Amino acid sequence: MSMILDSALSPTVHGQRVVRPPRAADLCGYASACPVDPTSGQVHLSAPDPRWVDGYLAEEGGKQVAANRIELDSRGFLLLALPGETYARDLAAPVGTRGAAAACPYTYVCAYSQENFKGDFKALFTCNTLNPIPWTGTGSWKNHQRAELRARFYDSAGNVGWTSPGGYRKDAHAPWGWVYWLSPPAGPSLGAVRQLIGCARPVSDH
Repeated sequence: MSMILDSALSPTVHGQRVVRPPRAADLCGYASACPVDPTSGQVHLSAPDPRWVDGYLAEEGGKQVAANRIELDSRGFLLLALPGETYARDLAAPVGTRGAAAACPYTYVCAYSQENFKGDFKALFTCNTLNPIPWTGTGSWKNHQRAELRARFYDSAGNVGWTSPGGYRKDAHAPWGWVYWLSPPAGPSLGAVRQLIGCARPVSDH
């Protein structure tokens, strides 16, 4: 189900937001080697560009715990897709599972930087917390919570522009241009007193 925007809202241009780094082929200075897939001819690196990671840390806070994973101070986590790869993998996961695309865990709301659940993604679980959305363009999201829990999407002024259906729901083509904040499953306006309410305890994603 696609987002239906409030008629009073209009797409906005974000100020200081994360910008996708150069192509992997341009980043050999940031890796010991630039392996090339003999079939596709694409360059693959074993870690994201550090500038890309630093951009997220500056905007999101949190702590980098693996080459492509940032823990978001009890709000969830963020995974970066490696250069040359379509889906994000969790390099902090057990060795035998690192080759698979990371899934959106149960009790989380996940936001993806690209359409069709591709690219970098944030997995969020803390109720009534406004989490910044650092992307523009079209991305995607999944609400993998209980049926009564709905995610709220906020504009730059902290107003609710759209509320998702309860879980499990997803949107493979979601416009991020107007969205500055996401709250699972509900949240206050930026000017309101923030009060946590009970919600599902997160299930370990490992």
